[in-house]
Amino acid sequence: MPGIISLPSAAVLAVIGTVALNNSPADTPLRSTSFTGTFLKLFGILFWALIAWRVILFPKVFSPLKSLPHPKGGGAVMGHFRQLNNTNPGILHTEWTNEIPNKGLIRYLAQFNEERIMPVTAAALNEILNLKNYSFIKSPARGEFAGRILGNGVLIAQGNTHKVQRKNLQPAFGFGHIKELYPLFWTKACELAEALRVKLAEDEKNSWKTINIAMWESRAALDIIGVAAMGQEFHAIQDPNSELSAAWSLLTEPTPRARNAYVLGRILPFSVVTRLPIRRNKEIEEGVNSIRSACHRTIQSRREKPVESKDILAVAMKSGQFNDDQLVDQLMNFLGAGHDTTSTATTWAVFYMCKFPEWQEKLRTEVREKLPNPLESGTSVTAPEINACPHLLAFCNEVLRYRPPVDTAVRDVHENVEVQGHKLSPETRLTISISGVNRSKELWGEKALEFDPNRWLEGDETAGTLKTNNSGGSSSNYAMMTFLHGPRSCIGQNFARGEMQILVASLVSAFEFRVQDKSYEPPVTTAGITSKPSGGLEVEVRVAAA
Repeated sequence: MPGIISLPSAAVLAVIGTVALNNSPADTPLRSTSFTGTFLKLFGILFWALIAWRVILFPKVFSPLKSLPHPKGGGAVMGHFRQLNNTNPGILHTEWTNEIPNKGLIRYLAQFNEERIMPVTAAALNEILNLKNYSFIKSPARGEFAGRILGNGVLIAQGNTHKVQRKNLQPAFGFGHIKELYPLFWTKACELAEALRVKLAEDEKNSWKTINIAMWESRAALDIIGVAAMGQEFHAIQDPNSELSAAWSLLTEPTPRARNAYVLGRILPFSVVTRLPIRRNKEIEEGVNSIRSACHRTIQSRREKPVESKDILAVAMKSGQFNDDQLVDQLMNFLGAGHDTTSTATTWAVFYMCKFPEWQEKLRTEVREKLPNPLESGTSVTAPEINACPHLLAFCNEVLRYRPPVDTAVRDVHENVEVQGHKLSPETRLTISISGVNRSKELWGEKALEFDPNRWLEGDETAGTLKTNNSGGSSSNYAMMTFLHGPRSCIGQNFARGEMQILVASLVSAFEFRVQDKSYEPPVTTAGITSKPSGGLEVEVRVAAA
């Protein structure tokens, strides 16, 4: 939030004032008998003046953006923070997007009345993410917390550093390269299906068994990204307690300690949180050291004995633009972004198969007709075979629209810039609500709030002309914000889509899923990178009839 003075500046001013007062007559107001006493008086006055300015005067009276449309309610000091914190991610942002009349920007107040600007129209998003992209930076505070685990890779880097990194990594993420990884995706998807079959076979009869599907999805996604990123087997599907799998779980699972640390991080400075004597800090240190050591060993092995590979590490090393520590940062970035997002998306896909059993059956019929049986060894699939499954593609597209794995993207204004006719100054913070835009009635029509994969289909199934479309019937490319847009759009979106489609295809082909209460909506946590069901997602599963 823009302010007149910062806390360090207040301390400097207090020192200057103390020196001046100590050279004045003894009866001068605010002067104490000691230098420390005078300083504390002055600093206390400046401190509370700063608090009053930032929490009350600026947001309530002097902000040049206070006339923007805004939601009703909100606390005197905490703004809309409690309302946002007490509802599942995306719910309020979606309501505000659809219910508050606006011309592109909505303003609300977060904790301590921190001003947030939310762009909600295609024109505003185009300015921020594309036309004036480098006038905005990723939130340094969020970057510090994420960078503590992931390092300064392409997901975290800013400005020219980001441009160079993305350019040198781009060859690994073109669709021509990604489609060569489809057999790998399928192999791991089949390994997951077989492990689940064995788990279910522990019962004598083919009865329904309750499992936490989110944990299985997480293990599969970790195995896939481990091999695809660095040729490293994590063996998470077979043994969730293997060294690397356990280390990564330590970093990413939304445990109570992780959630508590996340809340602290939203209130206290990064430098304070990392120095607190809490167990979570020790967990992060141990997990990061374990994974980074494995990455270093892989890089050193390849330098000593080069191998032909199509993984991300091979492409990055071939560019010659990264030293070993920078290579590790890139690998940590892709492990973080590629694991958690895909496992979350696939978990939501299973959830919506349970809520809409007619779509589950439709998917099973299609993939069994067009793809091999994932429970048979030695099978493989290609990108054209997956792309020939329009119901599968449409369903996955709708899951990504309706339940984006990452709910919001935060940007800070880096330099004076104008958006939709409003001047934004440095330190102004923007919240891009991915869920809100993905469910905007202005962009998606009156059925924006409905889960409907049919919006992604066109043609006639009986005539054999059924195919997917790219827009879902929306009015703009910016209607689908799951992977963002512009120079900072998700570099791995082709990877993520292909992996998700193959995991969903293998699961629905081999198993049936259900929940007893189809109206059930799980509580959601955002303690990590993604918005996922809190504590995982328990569903009933059995091997599907042949």
